[in-house]
Amino acid sequence: MFAREVDQTVLVVDVNLKNPGILPAFGIDSMEGLTDYLLHNKPLAEILICPGVEKLTILPAGNSIQRSAEMLGSLKMQRLIAEMKSRYHDRYIFFDGPSIMTSVDALVLSKYIDRTLLVVEAGKVSPPQLSKSINLIGEDKILGTVLNKGEPA
Repeated sequence: MFAREVDQTVLVVDVNLKNPGILPAFGIDSMEGLTDYLLHNKPLAEILICPGVEKLTILPAGNSIQRSAEMLGSLKMQRLIAEMKSRYHDRYIFFDGPSIMTSVDALVLSKYIDRTLLVVEAGKVSPPQLSKSINLIGEDKILGTVLNKGEPA
C-alpha cells in the first residue's frame, strides 16, 4: 500500500458523488465530505478523515448528489485539485471515481488529474469497451489497468 512507504503520504479523495464507497471499505459510516465543501463551503480541515492507517488521509464524498459532473467540473473543484497537488510534494493523491462506462464524471476529472488507473471488473468489461475508455481519457494519461474480481490462476 502506498501509505506504508517511508517518505510518502496518501490522500484518497472519493469523487464518486452519486454512489460514495470509500468510507464503507474502512468500516466508517457515511459523513460530511467533498459535496459539503463544494456546495456548503464546509472547511476542508473539518471533513478530512484519518482512518487509523498511518500516513493515510481520506476526503470522503459526503452526501450523494445527482449533479456530480457539474460539481466535479466546477471552478471550485479545479482550485481544490490544484491546491492539493501543490501543497504537499511528498503526497500521492488518488481520486476514486465511478466507472467511465456509466458516468461522465471520470472524463470531467481527467482534465485536471495527471494519470488514470483503470480498474476493470473481470467478465464485465469487453476489450472494445476498454479500448473506448482508453481513447476517451487519452492513452497518454493512462497509468495502467487493474483487473478486479478475477478468478485466481
